[in-house]
Amino acid sequence: MNSHLWRVPVLALVVLLASCSGKGGDEPQDADGAPDSTGMSAPESARVSDDWRDRWREKAFAGKDTGKLWEQFAQAAQAELSKPGADPSDLSGKASTLGSDPQKTFEFIRDQITFEPYAGVLRGARGTLAAGAGNALDRALLAQELLRLQDRESRLVMGKLSDAQADELLTGFLATSAVPKLLADLVKAPDEAARKAGVAELSGRIGLSESSANELMQHADEQGRQFHARTDGIRATQFDLLDSQLRKGKVKTEVDGAALLAKLKDRVRKHYWLQVREPDGSWSEFDPSFSGAERGTAYGSEPVSLSGIPEEEFHRLEFRLVYQTMTDGAPAEQVLIADTIAAADALFEPMEFRIQPANVAIDADAMAMMDDKQQIAMLRNIKKFQGVLRKGDTVTASRFFDLAGNTYDDGSPLLPVTGGTFADAFGGGGESTPLFLELRVVMRLIGPDREPMSQVRTMVRSRDTQAPTFAPPILEWELFLQPQWLSAEFVGFRALDQTVATGNALLKATRASQSGTSFESPPSVSLLLLQMALLRQGATADILASQNGIRAFVDEPLLTISGQRLTGIDDQEGLIKRERTIDIVENAIRYVARDGAPASAAFNAALRQSAADSTIEGGFLRVAYPDADTRSGTTVFDRARAETRPMLLAKTQDIDKLRETGVSEANIEWIYDNEPPSARLLVATTADGSNAWWSIRPDGNSILRSDGGQGLSLAEYKLLNAKVAMGVLCLFETAVIQHRNQESGDPDAWRRALVFCMITSSVAGVSFIGGLYAHGWHAFSYALMGVEYVLALRGISGAH
Repeated sequence: MNSHLWRVPVLALVVLLASCSGKGGDEPQDADGAPDSTGMSAPESARVSDDWRDRWREKAFAGKDTGKLWEQFAQAAQAELSKPGADPSDLSGKASTLGSDPQKTFEFIRDQITFEPYAGVLRGARGTLAAGAGNALDRALLAQELLRLQDRESRLVMGKLSDAQADELLTGFLATSAVPKLLADLVKAPDEAARKAGVAELSGRIGLSESSANELMQHADEQGRQFHARTDGIRATQFDLLDSQLRKGKVKTEVDGAALLAKLKDRVRKHYWLQVREPDGSWSEFDPSFSGAERGTAYGSEPVSLSGIPEEEFHRLEFRLVYQTMTDGAPAEQVLIADTIAAADALFEPMEFRIQPANVAIDADAMAMMDDKQQIAMLRNIKKFQGVLRKGDTVTASRFFDLAGNTYDDGSPLLPVTGGTFADAFGGGGESTPLFLELRVVMRLIGPDREPMSQVRTMVRSRDTQAPTFAPPILEWELFLQPQWLSAEFVGFRALDQTVATGNALLKATRASQSGTSFESPPSVSLLLLQMALLRQGATADILASQNGIRAFVDEPLLTISGQRLTGIDDQEGLIKRERTIDIVENAIRYVARDGAPASAAFNAALRQSAADSTIEGGFLRVAYPDADTRSGTTVFDRARAETRPMLLAKTQDIDKLRETGVSEANIEWIYDNEPPSARLLVATTADGSNAWWSIRPDGNSILRSDGGQGLSLAEYKLLNAKVAMGVLCLFETAVIQHRNQESGDPDAWRRALVFCMITSSVAGVSFIGGLYAHGWHAFSYALMGVEYVLALRGISGAH
């Protein structure tokens, strides 16, 4: 038995809760009717899970009042959230525990915050505290913030370390445990006695019998074992495919260890620390970088006091929504949204992006009276759209646009930029009518000591609009920019916090007595992607434990997108198709081999991580949405092998080879523009024209991509009842509150729309609380709370 089979004892609760996101009318299946690449038969797993879930809920919650259940849950949840240390990123709480003595803060940073050799500001103060690790700069920022909260003044200093000092820090990092403590905690066997005691105590607090709780736990344990039994074999097969094809093509599968260590050493030489103002007004050195460091000792030379940190020292994601037209035979672009988020802020200011109807308020009551044809007609009649980006509490809304070539401001069309003159941007350069070409999102990851990485995702092209089943480009994304390992405690706290906020917002929205009361939108952290990150980290722990001499850390932000969108409308059958996706945009983890490790060890570890990422992505989506047709790039590779079609190993610039193999012109263009020149591609094509490819970098980090360059798995629903799909039409909650409050004289109408939106859209994300797996009984406490929460939501929405 693999050591990690127990690791996700409540992962199966995702299955128990999945139906809350809406069920389709058709049973899903792959094109050949066989289980997909996850090894899971969707119809069978869905039926078994649904039957068990329904029986368990009927027995556990029969006759209970959902309003009272929510009150009990909210009280128990708030008690958990209020416990000291519950939030691993709580700077104020940590500062309080350290008191007003700078020496204790110095010792905490020195002894408890592990050093890692990445460049620049990646995590910031809160992220470094939550990760328990950081480079010299992030550790200094953490220390500075803790001292500030203790009313101690400090200043940031930059200097240089000697070669010997840099070697000492690097050697210390490489000598640490192969599996970092945070990852080791994820795969540590739980204390069964403590867990049982905790479950018994908590079940009473939230109104669930101990026997029902234990029954749920046993079922969850079994479902977790089944998940890993199915995905472990797929992981191994994926790795073997990649490894054998690279060896067959005589591709170098070794990382230049000497060059990598030299690069890391250069990073470490650039050193940061603090100087602290003493009571007598003097400044003292505060540099806890070395294991034997003492306050008052300066370890760096040539100190320069910094009043701020240069922008180029921050790891960032740049996001743009681009609208492209053709005017007078020349392409032109408008950037409808442009924003940037620092990786250090991303965990605490999560990003959401939506394309929504312009000036359309969704009234749940009116929609409930529509039949399928009326709802489809409503979709067909949506002609204007708007992009909305939320970054924490900040909302940016684009101009309205249509799919004919026009953008609008206050209802008036604006001609797009033609590229001719400045006046053209304001419609003064000519009378030609612009023609819509495409709408796309451009994402760019930048930061110190790295090559910029750009990725394009095309939302809709002009030719798409001509299809008889075309659906309007209405979608929502949750963008998860991850600068560090995450602890299960951190994920649990964020999930529980969002659960409480969302539930309370729903209650306020549905109580008639509070119809005139405004309320804040709940936090927007992606619970699905937080939990998938834990699964991926579990795979990292396995790799590190099995490969002696390898160390790993996150030194560039990882980026994953969870999305859902409308994909098609069938007027004849009254069908609306919707898909949910997980798109791994960037997954590079830095693996470093110690002296004595095989030259191929770091490359091998990175390749294994990539195979695990793609397998977990597809398997997780399948378990989360068991009633959907799930496909991925792996599906294309499986079908290509079944059709005995040869695979191609090529460079990104081998255009002729890609074209001869059957890669579409659109994908060739995407590869040329987006894949790094140093990458090697392992390409598969199928008889029906589907394309997929592994993008393999020189260090072994790889991403499985499919048509359009997306590193995704998708689950598609065929919805006989169009009402379920209408959830994606919900107006963006914060945009409604901040930007459009003046457009409606009926606050109750907006509130009903918001309630409908949250029930049909947010519940799906919140229901993934069942996937948490912190060791000990707290993991199950969150899982139980998640079940209670969804039941309470059902009761609230039903009452409404």
